[in-house]
Amino acid sequence: MKKTLFTSIILVVLLFSLALSASADFNYSSVFYSTDGYRTSTTSATIYLQNKINNTSIYSNHFVTAVSYWNNAGLTDRTYVVNTSSSSYIYNEDFNYSSDVSIQEEGADGTVAFFEPLIQNTVYCSCHKTRSFYIALNDAEFSGLTSTYKRGVITHELGHALGLLDLDKNGTTTYQDRSIMSYASDLSSKATPYTLDVTNANECWSPHS
Repeated sequence: MKKTLFTSIILVVLLFSLALSASADFNYSSVFYSTDGYRTSTTSATIYLQNKINNTSIYSNHFVTAVSYWNNAGLTDRTYVVNTSSSSYIYNEDFNYSSDVSIQEEGADGTVAFFEPLIQNTVYCSCHKTRSFYIALNDAEFSGLTSTYKRGVITHELGHALGLLDLDKNGTTTYQDRSIMSYASDLSSKATPYTLDVTNANECWSPHS
């Protein structure tokens, strides 16, 4: 009886310890990280991004604002800088009339925007391997959105370049009020990164990653 009780106590202690450990590491789970994150040869890095948006009245101001959201959010190892010569870029087109069939399909799905890696490099680690990328904005869907929503969409896509994954893609609402990366996030009311987004972006790029 005593042996059984002692074994039960040990089991409870172990389970409790595991629970605490899981809770402590919860924010840094691989569920948040993407193989499409922007990676360079050093821990600290500037992410250069060219603005190829051709309708400044609809898009550009929102793009610049979204960049400032991330730069002022408390990132410790990443800074976005907009320039004219970067291999990474953001642009817009009507997906329904694109010459790219795969992008036409995105338009048919009603996609507002998407992030796409361009040059992969696995030298540094198995994750965060994108050396350059582009963000595409869909004219057909984008123009009818509110200003806040537009900024939220671009902030979300910029999050992918920081290594963050889409969340709640399967219709769940787990991160609805916790992450700009959540499909359930209300972009019409909040377009800035959440604390969880910044925490995970910083952890994603910490020296041990």
